[in-house]
Amino acid sequence: MGGYLSSLSKLVWAKKEIRILILGLDNAGKTTLLYRLKIGEVVTTIPTIGFNVESVNYKNLNFNVWDLGGQTSIRPYWRCYYANTAAVIFVIDSTDVDRLSTAADELSAMLNEEELRDAALLVFANKQDQPGAKGAGDISEALRLGELKDRNWTIVACSAIDGRGVSEGMDWMSSCSSLEICNLKRRNIADLESTACPSELYGASVGDGTEADDHISFLQRMMPVIEVATIPLLAGSNVREQGSEAARIWQDMLTTISQQDGCQDIYYGLEHENPNTAQLFIGWDTIAHHQRFQKLPVYGQMLQSLETILDGSPQLVHFELRSPSDLLTAAISAPVTELATLFLPEKMTSFDDNLGSFAKILVEHAEGFVGCAFSWIIEEVEHESFGPGVKGRACILAIGWSSISAHTTFKETSAFKKGLELFKDATGSEIHHTTFWTTA
Repeated sequence: MGGYLSSLSKLVWAKKEIRILILGLDNAGKTTLLYRLKIGEVVTTIPTIGFNVESVNYKNLNFNVWDLGGQTSIRPYWRCYYANTAAVIFVIDSTDVDRLSTAADELSAMLNEEELRDAALLVFANKQDQPGAKGAGDISEALRLGELKDRNWTIVACSAIDGRGVSEGMDWMSSCSSLEICNLKRRNIADLESTACPSELYGASVGDGTEADDHISFLQRMMPVIEVATIPLLAGSNVREQGSEAARIWQDMLTTISQQDGCQDIYYGLEHENPNTAQLFIGWDTIAHHQRFQKLPVYGQMLQSLETILDGSPQLVHFELRSPSDLLTAAISAPVTELATLFLPEKMTSFDDNLGSFAKILVEHAEGFVGCAFSWIIEEVEHESFGPGVKGRACILAIGWSSISAHTTFKETSAFKKGLELFKDATGSEIHHTTFWTTA
């Protein structure tokens, strides 16, 4: 995939590679710090709406660094990015005394998340180049860092503008990373044994069970195959109404699917434009796991029970998730998810690059944007834009928004209208909005 949604699933031996999040309140200097680390220079930045991601080389380490926006509306979605994180860099505006308590509360909530239990913590007390900046000791006290237990942490006074203190902090990160990576390996080894991605698919060195495996430094779940099911429901079949027959049948279906071998996650929702249409996103280890399920007697029994609330046949397609799975999680965990399917006569590599460029536009210009992921649908599909009986290819985009109005407002901007030019090769499109729930 292009640019912002490139796959970060490589497992590398000899040159350590770990995943780091840069977090903090808005205007703390996170993006300035990211590009200080990336290119060693100060760059002009704008408030991050969504995320920036860069690969940063520092000594013997290769960091995949994720810079997440710090606005109040975005902070609840930080947790969508916590999985497989080895370390967190928490950036503080040392001159913003009035919001130190808010920063302390956000940091405390973040560190209480199970997925960050073993993550190292580096606090940068930033903006030391400005008058009135508090020192590392004062910031440490305000953040209650001394109360942290069983956590590898440090605080460093720095300036992302002139570079002071940045190398000191990164040296500490480099020295402690091997410990955190071992913690990640212990936490994820069960997932890796059952779902490690084939090396021929991702060009990765997975290991052969020898001592060399101890050097694997970035362990991540396999990018799964996602089944997308569009299910037309009879009018009045409210599958979210507790105690209703429709809800019971629906829940039985979700339970049956979740019990199948290879089923990872299930998200379901109802279209805002047509509440009688339900959408399922089901993660499978491989497409073969789903196909085996379809051949079992329990699958036919499930469909037979479901027929009593259907207003037509369910439509099923699959896509391979090549962008990191937490990008899709962020998109479909948002208050509203825009699902856009773009239809093309054939699969085009250049279109991947265009999608990456559009993602960058979202990050830089879309207020209320939360996250996005995209992929090509595996099957050839029919669509009216291809002509009667003609099949072609389709690409699906999942874009998370804080609200439908945020998406509507963005569509009125010049940035969006410019972005539409990237999709000129598409012969047609279908777009709707859904709010998803998870069975987890």
